[in-house]
Amino acid sequence: MSDIDDFKSYLESHQAAFAAWGRFVAEEIQNQLSNVISPVPVANFLKIEAKPRVKEISSALAKIGRKNYTSPQTQMTDLVGVRFVVLLAEHIQIVCEIIESSSQWNAKVSKDFADEIQQNPKAFDYQSKHYEIRPKQAFITPENVSIPADLCCEVQVRSLLQHAYAELVHDNIYKPDGNVPKKAEREVAKSMALMETTDDLFSRTLAILKEANQPQEELLPQLSQLYQEEIGLVPEVDKKTNMIFLETFQSSIDPSNILANIRSLLNEKKYLANRIKENAEEMYFFSQPAALLVYWLIEKVGADEVWKKWPLPAYNKNLKFICTDLDKQPSHELF
Repeated sequence: MSDIDDFKSYLESHQAAFAAWGRFVAEEIQNQLSNVISPVPVANFLKIEAKPRVKEISSALAKIGRKNYTSPQTQMTDLVGVRFVVLLAEHIQIVCEIIESSSQWNAKVSKDFADEIQQNPKAFDYQSKHYEIRPKQAFITPENVSIPADLCCEVQVRSLLQHAYAELVHDNIYKPDGNVPKKAEREVAKSMALMETTDDLFSRTLAILKEANQPQEELLPQLSQLYQEEIGLVPEVDKKTNMIFLETFQSSIDPSNILANIRSLLNEKKYLANRIKENAEEMYFFSQPAALLVYWLIEKVGADEVWKKWPLPAYNKNLKFICTDLDKQPSHELF
């Protein structure tokens, strides 16, 4: 039996192990990522689903013909792999730290685009960071699949722009079916420089937005805690709805004393907590921390001012309920 036949037999007998190890790695990274980026959902942070894929046997066998492998079972590191695609290059390190700090495996960096660019700035290479991940020891999964200690899962971590670049150059430049003119290489090199600049501009934009929204971002969890303490319910926080409201009325809100002011209002009008709790069972808006702010705003600036700026037309009815609770109707009906 030839070496290729031996390798083919190995591939056929380890298909379940490849798939199981890939799933284990992908799920472990995503579970840890969920803890790190909470309350941001993993599905929002990752721009493409991190789905492990097992290399087709025919593709693995064909690769032997192109590479001078002496031991393809250990040298071919991409028999199973998973890719993590994030928005910006600055987000890559979040995933990398999870990979490198895990006690579940040994992780070896096999390709680092940042190091390669530093070592050879003229090279047009803007691809992902690659890891070879192997279990610390052989084990059996809950599905009763045996995972050998030398089984490798290749993990790629890249930004969305890096992903677009890699998709273009992988088959067309690095592994083409035909000739690659120098002009094509120069165009790709120019695109790399442009993408690096674009990534930097995107990062700066997000930093500006983060700074502008920081007061509201910090206030929302504090409002949620106050809601739970005063109303006795865990709020069903719809961040987008609450942030729209906080942004609309930010000029009327002083984050340094707003919580104390709301608490004072609830102590003064003790019936309000029960009203909010009762309404939360039937009306979604009353389960939001922003409901507390609406009561306080109507007391502070008046019903007319709140009506004038009201940014949530789907909750007009809820606003009328709040005005009634406070006996502060606007001077004219808006609907």
